Amino acid sequence: MTEMLIVLDTETTGLPRDLSSDVRPVSFGAVVYLGPEMEEVDSTHFLLRPDVWADGWERAQAIHGLDRSRLDRDGLTMKDGWNRAVKWMHAAAEANRVNIADVYFMAWNSKFDRLVMSLWRNAAGIVSDRVMEWPDWSEGNLRAPNGCLQALYREWTKGQPGIHTPRYGSLNSACQTLGVGRQAAVHNALADARLAGSVLHALRARA
Repeated sequence: MTEMLIVLDTETTGLPRDLSSDVRPVSFGAVVYLGPEMEEVDSTHFLLRPDVWADGWERAQAIHGLDRSRLDRDGLTMKDGWNRAVKWMHAAAEANRVNIADVYFMAWNSKFDRLVMSLWRNAAGIVSDRVMEWPDWSEGNLRAPNGCLQALYREWTKGQPGIHTPRYGSLNSACQTLGVGRQAAVHNALADARLAGSVLHALRARA
């Protein structure tokens, strides 16, 4: 069976603390990769219109550059956005003859993005959804618990002479260490999803 990965990223109104947080996503980006060579076969990116705004959301705006007026004008509602994302994921799996239950969902910091996705799903009024199941991914000595590429990269550095092992590790520093690009000063969900995928591809090539 062909391995299918969906690497995703979200930009938000702030940093969520828990499932009762008022933080919401403001943009969603994702890339579909197939096989060990990680051929990119599909991608999606769209803006969202939050139903609530976290305190201090202006600080987050400085990171992604998306102001409230643009999101109010161009963003999808939480429910419409969730339905669009899930429909796209299922369609991508069907187009590539993969059962959605066998898809690996991944993100640079999956703990963060899984929480944001949960908050988004709840705001959309969805009780549950299979796309929220993020199984561990592994290949040889590489392991991404719950699809966390940050954790995979951090563990990989421990066996590499001359490479510092970060406490957490930023996507930008990993990209520069591996020579796969540079994260833009103004973050973009789709671009960051692709960079996270590039990190995984580079680590697989070095394993």
